[in-house]
Amino acid sequence: ANLRLAASRYVHDVRHAIAAFDAQAVLDSCYQQGLAAFCAFIDRNDSGHIRRFRNTLLNIGSIYTAGWDFDAQAGMPTALGDWQVRWRAAYLETYTETLRDTQGNVLTTQHLAGKTQADRGKPRWKSSLALDWRHQRWQASWTLRYLHAMTERCSNFLDDTPDSLTRLNLCSQPDAADNSASRNRLSAIVYHDARGGYEWPLATGTLGIRIGATNLFDRDPPPSRSATLNGYDASTYDLPGGRFVYLRLSVTTSQ
Repeated sequence: ANLRLAASRYVHDVRHAIAAFDAQAVLDSCYQQGLAAFCAFIDRNDSGHIRRFRNTLLNIGSIYTAGWDFDAQAGMPTALGDWQVRWRAAYLETYTETLRDTQGNVLTTQHLAGKTQADRGKPRWKSSLALDWRHQRWQASWTLRYLHAMTERCSNFLDDTPDSLTRLNLCSQPDAADNSASRNRLSAIVYHDARGGYEWPLATGTLGIRIGATNLFDRDPPPSRSATLNGYDASTYDLPGGRFVYLRLSVTTSQ
């Protein structure tokens, strides 16, 4: 039997990050917070409708993030084969974005750990637990992938109207007095992946066959109220209806 444990901490502090302002962040900062610097990024036509956003890449701020990575692995040979368990996890302690105007003045500071915003999710915990088995020429594995719950804004241009997300009962944490403060919780999710295979000896190597599936139980991602196009956070979760079954053949030749 063998056991290996590892833990590491990371801290990244990026100054003068190059990025473009997110369109929703521009609107929120202009109309909800009254920041004139953000209003300058919105162009309107003669009828008052938004024509475009000025999203030129700029040195607009800084990103500070810190967290922990964990790795644990244990193995044990038995008469029925060799077993190995591996656990990997990442904990996001903090993720802070500071936005500045072109003169370097701080406009907004956002703490995004545990949240999804602008189609970019940052769950506090991400983890995988894998069980591998090998016996002679047989092998199999089962993997669980875990994503922690996140929160998101549950607000749009229909706030405080009968068709707002809050009044349509689409927010898990509604604020009836101020619809713009409503939030929605994206529940935690566990995906299951499985695969198995066998290797046949050849005169000059081996022929391997693998059959497996990712997202074996076809788990759909939690619906997002803030996603711009897809109805879910595509940066974090598997595709809806995302079970993927595959068959793989491989030939390994010996020198």
